[in-house]
Amino acid sequence: MVTPNPSTPSTAATLAVPAAALAIDGTPPAVGDEVEYTGKARVARVDGETVHLETTEVNGAALAAAPAEDMGDDELMRLAQEADAAG
Repeated sequence: MVTPNPSTPSTAATLAVPAAALAIDGTPPAVGDEVEYTGKARVARVDGETVHLETTEVNGAALAAAPAEDMGDDELMRLAQEADAAG
């Protein structure tokens, strides 16, 4: 298990999961409800000191892979420059 470093705070993010994975006695949560869950994730990419996670499991239920995000022009240019620099 990785222990977070309090000197580098995380930023808030949203996480899309099936409502059934968070339901209690068959009742899904509503907007504004606070939920507790356990989860697993894999490292999707690392940008310097920031690690981006792809959630793979919530409350023991595997999640389907998220559709690939369209990269913006800036991201495509950065990747092309890195590839050129690598030779």
